[in-house]
Amino acid sequence: MRHAGALIAMTVLVQTSSAAAWLTTTSAERLLALGIGPERLAAAGISPSQLELQIETIELEMQARVAMDTASMTLDLALQELSEAREDYLRDPTDPSAALRLESAAQEVAAARAAFGAARDRIMEVVLAPLAQNHSERLLTCLQGRDCRCPAPYAVIRRSDAEWRALERGLTAIARADRRGEEADASVIEFIEGCLADSEVTQARLDVQRHLAGLTQIFENNSG
Repeated sequence: MRHAGALIAMTVLVQTSSAAAWLTTTSAERLLALGIGPERLAAAGISPSQLELQIETIELEMQARVAMDTASMTLDLALQELSEAREDYLRDPTDPSAALRLESAAQEVAAARAAFGAARDRIMEVVLAPLAQNHSERLLTCLQGRDCRCPAPYAVIRRSDAEWRALERGLTAIARADRRGEEADASVIEFIEGCLADSEVTQARLDVQRHLAGLTQIFENNSG
């Protein structure tokens, strides 16, 4: 038991990210909590009128919103208990009750994360429902690259983690060279130009130019 508790204590720090607060947020803010912002919507080819329909659909789907609210609060409480149990365990790792509390809290977090994931999936179904299949597929593809600090048009193509890292490094190198008034390495420029030449990325850049301003305005109008 003691060894299991120690393992949980070591991994707690990467488990304590807070869930989004859904009870007091607007539909636009809920989309942002899902990683769906104006630029990614634009890159997916979604127009302002389609976004308004998405927001209307979210507002009407009360059951899904309640489920998300409940799952979010449950996960927050479970994470809080896990943090407190960790502190209790670290004060005295030899205490069997502290180890039991920590393992129980970790199990509760796992269950809460699963419930939150299911509720999130349901909300995503609601978000995607008003969209044509090609737009919903492009938006889902865009979301797979949301952790990378790259412009949204690059995200319309599925990439591996290694490819995302290479893209991010390339864009960073070019930006750094530009700030210094220098020219980036030729191989880096060639790599980025190759990414930009992809037809899907080209279309996404055009869609961003066409739709971003209108989408951004809707988000601003629907923010709390």
